[in-house]
Amino acid sequence: MKKVLNILLDIIIWIIILLAIFITIMSLTKKTNNLSSIFGYYVFSIKTESMEPVIKKGDLIIGKKYNDELIKKGDILSFYTLENDRTIIKTHRVEKIYDDGALKSYLMKGDNNEKPDDVHITNNDIICRYTNVRIPLLGYIFNFIKSKVGFFVTIIIPLFITFIYNLYTLILTIIEDKKTKQNSV
Repeated sequence: MKKVLNILLDIIIWIIILLAIFITIMSLTKKTNNLSSIFGYYVFSIKTESMEPVIKKGDLIIGKKYNDELIKKGDILSFYTLENDRTIIKTHRVEKIYDDGALKSYLMKGDNNEKPDDVHITNNDIICRYTNVRIPLLGYIFNFIKSKVGFFVTIIIPLFITFIYNLYTLILTIIEDKKTKQNSV
């Protein structure tokens, strides 16, 4: 039973360490417009039902950085847009493409929305193209971990507990080693 608990504790510790590494990498990577990109890929958590059933609220999605490649009707893009005088990020599908020769713009629409978005976007608004990689419900966890309380609860406290546990194990090993050396003399 003790061996099973030790293995389970080791697995939990590794999960915490991997989460801490991921969050640290996301925090330290080069940011463009306050967004972190890892090797040209962005990670977003979906906050609305606008793209259901393809992408659900709470999903974590991965998008490949947009580099002026051809956009087609039906592509799913993450982009900057204005809503209530604030710049936000949306992930919607290209409904229609307008090209007057000098400027291309795109009419976007959420799959679950009745009407297209009010504002057309241009290539400058596009952040990334959805890569069809979606991890259900992980967006909720990602949002919680990105918050100050979530980072403290899921990263700092477990790392502190892990440090104390390893320090305790080290001290017990040193005491046991000393006892072994005294008994052998």
